[in-house]
Amino acid sequence: MQDFLRAYVPDAPGPIVRATDGRILGEHRGLHLFTLGQRKGIGIPSNTDNKAYVVVAKRASDHALLVDFDGPTALGLHTTSAHIQALSWIGEPLTTASDLEGRVRYRDPRVALRFEPQPDGTALVHFREPQRGLASGQILALHDGERLLGGGVYS
Repeated sequence: MQDFLRAYVPDAPGPIVRATDGRILGEHRGLHLFTLGQRKGIGIPSNTDNKAYVVVAKRASDHALLVDFDGPTALGLHTTSAHIQALSWIGEPLTTASDLEGRVRYRDPRVALRFEPQPDGTALVHFREPQRGLASGQILALHDGERLLGGGVYS
């Protein structure tokens, strides 16, 4: 994937920054080469036993890649709600708030969520349990039990 991206997106180097204290840990070749929640290939060792760095955010203003130690307290890595756009339905669209299940990523197990449609055609979803590494542009599939209802894109 990195070779494909390099052919179409020029590298824009920037600092790798520890999110908790702003310390610069290294430099990367371009934010487009990283995804939220990524642990491998960041290019910096943690130097701490049994802890690995994970990407928690990207800051476009200075091309900074923000990292933290992976775990439930990693800044910005886990979320309990998300905004969904570009909703697409197999049947009739849901127009009222509903308790559903969602597949937050391809092949992930379904998780319980509260779906709240918004007047502008988007939706808010509130997860019962925090979800790790949800990033803009990824897809959320919505289910009512075994039945797939549709889905949308994290914005």
